[in-house]
Amino acid sequence: MKKIFFLTALIFSLVHLSGCNPDSRLNGVWEGSQWENGKEIENTLVTFEFNNGSLKISQNVGAISINLQGSYVTYIEKFPNQIFFTINLTNDTAIIRKGIYRFNLPMFGKTLYLSVSQSDEEDYPPKERLNPDVGPVYILKKK
Repeated sequence: MKKIFFLTALIFSLVHLSGCNPDSRLNGVWEGSQWENGKEIENTLVTFEFNNGSLKISQNVGAISINLQGSYVTYIEKFPNQIFFTINLTNDTAIIRKGIYRFNLPMFGKTLYLSVSQSDEEDYPPKERLNPDVGPVYILKKK
């Protein structure tokens, strides 16, 4: 009986860590700006609203406002954590972006560091990009 319980717990843990589920720590509204080379990029405000695999992004650059929707999958067994975005542009067109993220504290962090690839073809960013002195990285606070 103990072997069956242990095996069931092991299988559940592997499925949970395999990236099948979005990282629940992301759920909510995160707001901040983009940093690169140790400086905040002026006049940028971005909001990511994560909700169990669905995503809304609002970005203001000066007087221009962009609103996007899409979905995401996370891979929390990777270090740093990986995220795969599908952003809907129109009914027939979507863009794919790969990213990495970490929290200021692994379990209950209120600051999210998120770096996203610049093109569909680019692989996951290197972990050094999560550092604001390198970037580009979004530094977001949970609302």
